[in-house]
Amino acid sequence: MAKPDGDLDPLWQDLDWAIGQMLLMGWDGTEVTPQIRTLIEDHHLGSIILTAKNLKSAQQTAELVQELQTIAHQSGHPYPLLIAVDQENGGVNSLFDEDYICQFPSAMGIAATGSLDMAYNVAKATATEISAVGVNLILGPVLDVLTNARYQPMSVRASGDDPQEVSQYSIAAINGYKDAGLATCGKHFPTYGNLDFRGSSLDVPIITQTLEELGLSALVPYRNTIATGNLDAVFIGGCGIASANMNVSHACLSDQVVDDLLRQELGFKGVAISECLEMEALYQEIGVKGGTVMAVEAGCDLILLCKDYNIQLEGIAGLKLGIENGIISRNRIMTSLRRILHLKSSCTSWAKALHPPGIPALSKMHPSHLALSRQAYDSSITVMRDRDRLLPLSQTMDQEEELLLLTPLVKPLPASAATKAIESKRGKDSSSTIHDRWTHRDRGAIMSGEGVFREFGRALARARNGKLLHTSYTANGVRPVHENLINRASAIILVTADANRNLYQSGFTKHVAMMCSMLRATGQKKSLVVVAVSSPYDFAMDKSIGTYVCTFDFTETAMQALVRALFGEFNPQGSLPGTLRKSKKVLKSRQQWLVENYERGRDARPLDDLIHALARASTPNLEFLRTTTASSFDLYNARIEESHFVVRNSSTKALYGFCATYYTKGIGILGSLFVDPAKRNVSIGRSLHRRALRHLTQKRGVKKIQLGISFPGVFLGIPVDDSTSLRTWFANSGWDLQFPRRLTNMVITELGGWTVPEGLLQSISRAGISFDLIHGLDNGDNVLDHVRKHSNAEVLELYRFALQELKTCGVVRAKNSAGKILGSVIICSPGSSLPHFIPCLQSSSQGELVGGIVAPLVEPTAQATLVLQGLAVMGVRQNKAHGTARSVLSWVTDESHEPLLAMGFQVLQAFEEVTNSPENKQTGQRAPEALERERLPMQTNMNNSAVDMGVGVFDQDLNFDESLLEGVNGLAPLPFTPSYEFENFNTFEDPFSYSVRPAYDMPAETEPFNEESPSQELDNKLLGFSAPLSKAQLVDGAGNLTDTNMTAELYGMFFVAEDVFGGENTGRPLELTCYRRNLWQCSGQITLPRHIDHVINEQGQQVQIFDLAASITAIESIEGKSTEIISIPWKSSIEEGHKSPSAPPNIALDLSAGQELDHNRVSLPVSWKRLQFKHATANNGRRKGLQQHYVVQISFLGKTKSGEFMKVAEIQSGPVIVRGRSPRNFDSRKDVPLAGDKKIERRATVTSTTEAAPTPKSERGGDLAHNIQKYHSLGNVQQSNDWTPTPPSHSYGQQGPHPSKKLAVSPNLNRPPVPPWSSDPAMSRSGQPSTPRSNSFQRNVGSASSLPINLSLSEDERSPNRSSSDSTSPHFAKILPVAANAQKSGEDDEEQLYEYFPLSLDDWQPPVDAIYRPHVVHHVFVPPELKAQQVRSRTKRYFSSD
Repeated sequence: MAKPDGDLDPLWQDLDWAIGQMLLMGWDGTEVTPQIRTLIEDHHLGSIILTAKNLKSAQQTAELVQELQTIAHQSGHPYPLLIAVDQENGGVNSLFDEDYICQFPSAMGIAATGSLDMAYNVAKATATEISAVGVNLILGPVLDVLTNARYQPMSVRASGDDPQEVSQYSIAAINGYKDAGLATCGKHFPTYGNLDFRGSSLDVPIITQTLEELGLSALVPYRNTIATGNLDAVFIGGCGIASANMNVSHACLSDQVVDDLLRQELGFKGVAISECLEMEALYQEIGVKGGTVMAVEAGCDLILLCKDYNIQLEGIAGLKLGIENGIISRNRIMTSLRRILHLKSSCTSWAKALHPPGIPALSKMHPSHLALSRQAYDSSITVMRDRDRLLPLSQTMDQEEELLLLTPLVKPLPASAATKAIESKRGKDSSSTIHDRWTHRDRGAIMSGEGVFREFGRALARARNGKLLHTSYTANGVRPVHENLINRASAIILVTADANRNLYQSGFTKHVAMMCSMLRATGQKKSLVVVAVSSPYDFAMDKSIGTYVCTFDFTETAMQALVRALFGEFNPQGSLPGTLRKSKKVLKSRQQWLVENYERGRDARPLDDLIHALARASTPNLEFLRTTTASSFDLYNARIEESHFVVRNSSTKALYGFCATYYTKGIGILGSLFVDPAKRNVSIGRSLHRRALRHLTQKRGVKKIQLGISFPGVFLGIPVDDSTSLRTWFANSGWDLQFPRRLTNMVITELGGWTVPEGLLQSISRAGISFDLIHGLDNGDNVLDHVRKHSNAEVLELYRFALQELKTCGVVRAKNSAGKILGSVIICSPGSSLPHFIPCLQSSSQGELVGGIVAPLVEPTAQATLVLQGLAVMGVRQNKAHGTARSVLSWVTDESHEPLLAMGFQVLQAFEEVTNSPENKQTGQRAPEALERERLPMQTNMNNSAVDMGVGVFDQDLNFDESLLEGVNGLAPLPFTPSYEFENFNTFEDPFSYSVRPAYDMPAETEPFNEESPSQELDNKLLGFSAPLSKAQLVDGAGNLTDTNMTAELYGMFFVAEDVFGGENTGRPLELTCYRRNLWQCSGQITLPRHIDHVINEQGQQVQIFDLAASITAIESIEGKSTEIISIPWKSSIEEGHKSPSAPPNIALDLSAGQELDHNRVSLPVSWKRLQFKHATANNGRRKGLQQHYVVQISFLGKTKSGEFMKVAEIQSGPVIVRGRSPRNFDSRKDVPLAGDKKIERRATVTSTTEAAPTPKSERGGDLAHNIQKYHSLGNVQQSNDWTPTPPSHSYGQQGPHPSKKLAVSPNLNRPPVPPWSSDPAMSRSGQPSTPRSNSFQRNVGSASSLPINLSLSEDERSPNRSSSDSTSPHFAKILPVAANAQKSGEDDEEQLYEYFPLSLDDWQPPVDAIYRPHVVHHVFVPPELKAQQVRSRTKRYFSSD
């Protein structure tokens, strides 16, 4: 035993005992093997390393460790064994037990919390747990500094890229470990944070930094932690070093690294542990015997040999041989022995080793550790950017919209629930396939790697109680299944896992981002959220990804926290540690921009371009920017003086920024200010702001300076959101924001289903309030007096404008019994020009009519709320009478919006109007230079996250200058996969043009499949169609003969049958196979001349063609008879005509709507979805008889004068075998019921097989019936009569639907209509309003003014002045059957919310390892054939070795 003076017990004079103490060994298995017992008993092994392959649970671990210690004790060991584990948390843990061992964030995740206390608490909790099962040495913390942002192999295992910050968090972790009684081991010396992989990804990496560079970065944490005296051991890495002053092949074998650098220069006196010497490079170049001798000679005290028993014996023999040869001296052995025994005495004893606290202690601490785990993960989730304000998803997605989850194929973490599930499954099914193991066989065709994120997908579906689609992606890029699902979903969550090493993920993400951008340009809602679940550097500095979230690991606990963050259960406060966190405080230099006066002739078109750029990047609550134009800011009003300013590029004529100012009646108004999204943070907004204030404050007689204007009502004030960034900018610029006035725009989205709240009309009637409608300035004197008294000058001009719009605008007055005006509101019909100046009154959807209710002004009395609600009721009735689908109520002041919410209105936008004195503004811009930042006041969707009005509560003001990182942590440009051609974007239902495949050859000419044939070539042959077969010759408008070009492809659950014909038929070609119940689709293109005059048939006759169409049919191969293809409708379809399957319809072809290829040709897309073969083919390989096939035909048809269609051309697919019975793999895709407790029963009807792939959703908007149809088409939520979803049985917090979303039908449809405003019925539905000019405000004396029209409180849809033919709103006719269907739909069984689309065999690839583990990557033996495959695939960098 060791004595206090340091002398050793005589036992250690036996070098066999001493050598045994210098070895750290492990094995594979969960029980003590004879080999490990022999090493402890006969070779006196003194230290054991346990990995995830040894540990199944906390109970098993405690029993295993206790057994090992008992063996050592009974064998005469003076000291207990050192029991070491990797328990770094995050993705690197050795022990997992969901009942007793908690999961905590990775080192970088902890640093992202910004709390050293959290780092200490988590470290202490982790150490306490593993200490309870007998572990006494933790291989941590990681002291690596990530000094190479381009390629970060350690990624989230390290705390960050700032040496001092890494030091702080590492010291906090070490203190936590020590306070829990564990010995500590810093790793990986000198660094794994800046490695260069010069050869294969399996080769040993190289450090290229000089010693001076290492001393300034990588060695700083070692120096600081060694100085504390609490660092017990240092783990020496196995990397090479190649620099000017050091050339080392393996750091752990070099005395320059261990003795010179670590011990002499840094002063470390503890135990040095070598990297595992089972690494392939050492095995091939040096040998294990020589390696162990070199490691000891270099200064290592503990030699790590992970698991191979023969190599371990070889290492022991090597040490003994080194002593015999005199290479290793006895004194060298004794020096290491003293260090090891000192370490053991500080962390263990026999009493503690033989009696670990075990499960009782873990049970007591588990609840508090669970709470700490949740707190740590919630604090670590980082939203680096949310430019488009997509988060939380609960506020930006409707329940009926579909959410798509795209995840990479990654290996499950070694110590995780996913790994345990797979191991349990493998225990039941030991069969192997060419794709490693097929997991979840009882749930569906889910291959290795696909199951890692499925529980995350289910949690997302539960959290939103809505449909979630899920599929994986690989290095094969964007496949048709991805295109279809992206086109179908409204929002996409795309997960990346260390994309800088697995570069295909980066290319895939950029491709999907581009597709979403293109789809948004067509008006579709396509929100993209990218989530990095490993390295946060994947897209840290790529601002093309607008919403970017980092979790730092993908453990089950991290994914649960991510779900809570995405749906707004808490506000993520994490931030990227190190340089990125600090750089957000760095401000860019202030520039002075030349501000010029706005000239309409010169700047109008560039201003339109600028507005369109803002609109494309706008947040959902600022959709009105899409309908805003340059002329929206021009009033041409003699009573309002306008002066606008621009910052422009005089060379390109482009506008970089625009500011609109107005002056009237002593009030100077800053009405709008916005900047090009590509020109943020360069002081353009500040320059415009300064120029505008100087202009307004110099006006003679100015009394007030106002921020925001109601007419024109583009921006009513500062847009209100959860972020304080804009208000801070204005406050720093000199504005006093203490007393703003709130102005709100509100909307009823489904006007047809809206009814007056019960009891409201009776309350208004009892109060003696009456209403009338007036037109024209002749009748408006008292109204204008009312407005003049209760509002400001621009609102008065707004009322004047409305009164002059005799046919399309009017004013509703509320009066008391004495005739006194209590309130007023402007009503405008769709034909009015007023929405031109108030863009929120315009529809962003083509064909949708919007009615306007503008500027309600109510005298402040006790009846003010009733008056306001009465004015709103009258306005809504007028809007309904004009057949509008939506009703927008603009300019609601202060808290007046609250009683309107109870009536079914929703908040559309909210603004804060600010008024200051000119003296305050003249002395404004008083903020300190260090606090002023480039913010843009009136535009909320800016592409820079720090200045973004769209930066909501999730943005932590992360505004850093990427130039600061150039040359230090600069990311190299990431590869971008080739994009699809978007030629058919405006017309194709799935607007991505699939690549054209070669013509299919007949089966007799098809080459047999062999392993060397590329899968893409096979895919082309089996899924493509033949070349067009002409049945008639087209003649274009110029009289020239032209050909028809047709291409198409099959999509769906097709596969190649395995040995269908048996061994005697193996020479026969591969044939495409599907099951009869599998849904499939066919998409393609037909290229035609722009003008078709006639065709020449096979008899040479000219036949005139009137209409064109395309059809899809099928024939069988034996007799050429036709066989039926059926189109499967949605089970929840509302239209009665689509209740049963039917033949797919012909697609009409409109040449004028085609995509123009050149001046002579157009391309027309065709697509049929949700198809099935009605019958199976005969034989199907079961007998030796002739196998029947089906061939799909697409025909191009022309309609003749007689009304019949003639076939002009056709293309044919390859032969398809249709099996008659679908296996469980396809039926069990709906594997977990997520909504409610009701058991889902399998139904044997045909319709039950048609719910796997819902049809793509159309654009949002439209009438109520259409929206409800889309909602029910999900088939996943029971519906009641009032459209209230059935609450789920899980504990996720859910809010009830807004009152405006409830389906309510008025019981009385026989009421008089609202009187018309014009004898011209077309005026209420006119098209685009003309822009008014200066004469718009001249009173037309000759025109007859309408007399006031009394409005009855009892009327709803009818009035004595309106004909009975208009008695019913067009939307009410659609409501009734919808309501009935909603009730019927509620009786159906609840359907699945989560749907996974498995990858095909060709799309699958081996899953990658998202966590860099040197033991796995470099220190195992790689079969020669796998290594050769890795060399061939070197550019993919999968970091996979098994």
